[in-house]
Amino acid sequence: MELLTTEEQQVEAIKKWWKDNWASVVGGVVIGIAIVYGGRMWMETQQGKVRAASTTYEAMIAAVTAGQKDMGLEFGSTLMNQYPASPYAVYAALASASIKLEQKDAAAGRAHLQWALDHASDDGMRHITRIRLARLMLGEGQNDEALRLIDAVNGDAYQGSYDEIRGDLFLAKQQPERAREAYASALQHLDPAASERELVQMKLDNLGAGGDSAMQAEK
Repeated sequence: MELLTTEEQQVEAIKKWWKDNWASVVGGVVIGIAIVYGGRMWMETQQGKVRAASTTYEAMIAAVTAGQKDMGLEFGSTLMNQYPASPYAVYAALASASIKLEQKDAAAGRAHLQWALDHASDDGMRHITRIRLARLMLGEGQNDEALRLIDAVNGDAYQGSYDEIRGDLFLAKQQPERAREAYASALQHLDPAASERELVQMKLDNLGAGGDSAMQAEK
């Protein structure tokens, strides 16, 4: 009888516990299902966005290749507006900048380059975009602004390119000594097989004796 009473007490205790806690138990199960389902839906949504961005970028490139540049710009605008976090949007901004510069619309080209710089998540892409933007500023005579843009940037593999544009900017500011130093630094940082080396050496030689000293410094 003692065993039966104990079992009955246990059953009653379980019933009481369930009565007091059923809502939280069911709620926990529902929340757990929602988290799993929500996570799966989020992943599927993200994958869908990646596919859509990729398809839109391919359409943009196809349109530009076919000479339909205005259509290409529309696809690029779609990418930047609807998928700003996608790397394809950055590629589209760079392509749009090139189109606008070909169309002699420097302001729009610069805006697209700035957008790409602001949204690029990859260091290499940021370096490429920053250098293009600095060259555009150089062409517009905004030398001080361009120097501020690239000032104190650790260019890593792009340091030679930064030094070259820095030299061009100093030359435009009629500071030949600083330009010479920048070109000499560019030669030190550029890969020996880089195609830019010949042009940088030519720029340095045009500044006078500094070219010979730079070559000796490399050796």
